[in-house]
Formats: sequence, structure tokens, C-alpha cells
Amino acid sequence: QNNLLMAAAANASGGGAAPTIVENSALFVPANGESLTRTEVAGTSTTKQFISFWFYWTDSGYDALQFLFECDDGSSSNRDYITTQTTGKLNFISITGGSQKANLATTQVFRDIGWYHIELILDTTKAVATNRQILIVNGERVTAFGTETKFSLNDTFGALGSVGDTFRWGAYLGSPYYYFDGYIAEIVRIDGDPAGISTGEYDTTGLYWTPKSSTAIKALTFGNNGFYLDNTTNAQTDASGEGHNFTNNNTVVTTTNTPTNIEALNNSLVRGNVTFSNGNRTMVFAGGSYDTQPSTLVMPEGIGKWYCEYTNTTLASSSAYAIGDPAYPKMGTNDGGTINDNANGYSYNEGGTKVTNGSGSSYGSSWTSGDIIGIAYDAVNGSLWFSKNGTWQASATSAEITAGTTTNAAFTGITGDKIFAAVVGSTGACTSNFAADDWNYTAPTNFVALNTTNIAAATTRTASDTNKYFQTTTYEG
Repeated sequence: QNNLLMAAAANASGGGAAPTIVENSALFVPANGESLTRTEVAGTSTTKQFISFWFYWTDSGYDALQFLFECDDGSSSNRDYITTQTTGKLNFISITGGSQKANLATTQVFRDIGWYHIELILDTTKAVATNRQILIVNGERVTAFGTETKFSLNDTFGALGSVGDTFRWGAYLGSPYYYFDGYIAEIVRIDGDPAGISTGEYDTTGLYWTPKSSTAIKALTFGNNGFYLDNTTNAQTDASGEGHNFTNNNTVVTTTNTPTNIEALNNSLVRGNVTFSNGNRTMVFAGGSYDTQPSTLVMPEGIGKWYCEYTNTTLASSSAYAIGDPAYPKMGTNDGGTINDNANGYSYNEGGTKVTNGSGSSYGSSWTSGDIIGIAYDAVNGSLWFSKNGTWQASATSAEITAGTTTNAAFTGITGDKIFAAVVGSTGACTSNFAADDWNYTAPTNFVALNTTNIAAATTRTASDTNKYFQTTTYEG
């Protein structure tokens, strides 16, 4: 279900029901020690709560212990929290007086690239024990647990609603903090009866799980500690109308990568000897042979005009930035293979050459540490251009790229689906600027960022079956 929103966007572009648009998410970067915190007041309820959010984890998120949220009294004895586990599973735990009152550890793993919607429904007054703690993912109740400890009737929470306790997003109370690595959006908490509440819904086709509108969410009764972090102005401001703002620690920023607009990022599921950070936008290569690291999203054959940039932070010999075949077999293998080794890969190399099918020829200026390489790919006409620090190479101009004039293009006649890719060896480092807000230079007219909104807008759909254009691939690694 991770990719349902991509399909929903395609459905909307073809005349179906348009999903709610989420403009921004909050990006949590562990290296900066980022978190959002707020002090609890006397709760409307200490037996009933509703907490929901969308999250997209990055880098080691799918195989590391990280805290999505925690409420605690400053000790490990009284706390309520949800974590990701080292196995890619989710875990909700409530502890009171040092004893576990509830524990839901999923058997299902959550390691795909994309957004998950989590709803946690807590009501310890329920007569049926399994209904006292309910975990819902993408609109489906989770029923398979490796561990399932249930609240006793009328149990009170470890920390939720207790005066002076701290509610944290993205961090743990003690060393080593277990900071969350990724994006969180549409955070909602109801301090009180959760009956009948959901912050997601299927669209009118009944196929696609989407966020509810902000109007519908703001109409909820939030209670003494409730809040709605919609990230419209920043990560910490409560949009519920209650004024329950958070403290932003070490600057959690907002981004345009959201559940309804999935931006291209570097793909951490296909990785060689690389460390990812900054929301899977920055990559540091740790030595060894060359490594090709792809983008998460594909530029469909014949569809759209696309632009991105790579900031070459630290130069490594024979580095390149490219487009290429999504099925290139040596992607992320760190075995010396590069995506421009075959006829479906096209790159601009640090020495100033352009390379395809393993063969290089003179093209433009060389580049080094600190330089920014732009890539403009016209998938409609199969033409490709590269820039260095805003200057198009081989005497190309933005006007001629916009016009489709290919006299000074790096490559023409390109066919097939393509991805953006960084080819870096040794100890090089780079940051991808896929989102338009991250660009340093102006793209040629009608060239846009690679995201699901723009893919859908560029797609003229003649079939009613959206699966022709958007399909879910099961990751089995």
C-alpha cells in the first residue's frame, strides 16, 4: 500500500477523485540531534488516546532502533512510545512503574521506500482486551504480532496525560537517543475518546488510502494535550487551534516530500559502501571501487521533461552524474561497475567528458569539489543536457533546451525508462537536489522536478486501469 498515493495521483490526473494535498513534511536528521518536544499538562484522559502520523524512513531506518515518538517522565520507568526495530518492524510499548502494561511488536516489516500511515488507538476501558490497543497501518488493522501484551482493564498510561512529562517526536529520552532518521507528516493527537476517529480515508474509488483534509482534522476535539502538526509554516506549530506548540530542538526543517507528493531521493535500498544522511539526499562513499547510486523514482519512457542537480561536495577520481537504466545490474554493488558502461547509460564525467556504453568523448568543462552539476532530460524527445554551476555545457543555452533544439545536446535518441544516478568512487561525497526547493539554478522552462505529482501531470492516461502506470513492487531483500 505504500505506493497507493502515487496511483491516486495518477487517478486524479485521469479524471478520478483528487486526494487531499499535503504540502510539507518534517525532516528529522539524527546527526543534528533533532527532535520536537512539549510538556504535558493534566490530561483530558489517562485511559484514552488517539495518535496518528505519516512517516517515511531513510538510510538505516528500516534496520535500526529509532523512536518515532515517546512520552516519558524523564526516566525509563514511565513512558509510552512507538519505535522502529532493527528488523524493520514496529513496536508500541507502554510502561508504568517500570512494568510493561502493553506491548505490540509487529511481525510485519516496514522497509519499503515510501510513506506509511500509522494510527494508534488506545482505550483501556474497553471490555475486550484486544481492543484496548489497536495499531492501524495504511487503513488496515494489524493483527499479527510477535509480542502482544494487552492493557488490563482501566489501566492508566505510563506518561501520556501526566503533568510535567515530556512528549517527544523523533527522539528517546536517554543516550544514545535513537533519533529518528526520516520524514514525518500530518501528526495528530487526540487527548480523549478515540471512538470513530481516523485521519485517513479511501478516495471515492475505494482503492487509494489518502490523508483526510486539514478541515476535517481541525474539526476534531483535541483535548488538553492534543495537537495537529501540519508543517504548513514550520515543524513545531500546532494547527489545531489549541495553541499546543512544540519546541524545535536543533532545527527540524520542513520539506516538500510528502504522502501526496513523493519526491525523488537517493535509493538506500540499493547501496554499496555508502552512508546516507540528510533525508537520503547526501551520500558519502567509504572507499573501494566505483559505485552507482540511483534515484528512487523512474522517469518513464516518453513522458515528461526533468531537471535535477548534484552538488559534488568532495571530488573522487572518475566520478560522474548520469541518467541510466533502472535495471542496470551493478547498481549499488561497489564492484567497479558504472551505469555508463552500457548503451542505456549516459553521463557527464569529472574530467569534462561525456560517456555512454563505456566510451568517452570530449564534451565540456571539468569539475571538482563544490561544483554543482545540473541534468536536463527531455524524455519526450530523448535528449539530454548537462550544466556546471548553472552554465550549460557545449555552448547549449536554456532557450534552446526549452525549444527542443538538440544541436548542442550531450546525447539524443535516448529511449527506455531512466533514473538519475551518481557514480562516485573512493571517498567522494555528493548531495542530490531533486526537489525544486533545493535547486541552486533555474531549470529550463517546462523542465520540472522528479516527483509523483509531476509524473502524474505529465501522464496522459488512456486506460482506466491505473496499474498500467503505477504498480507496487514487493521488496524481498
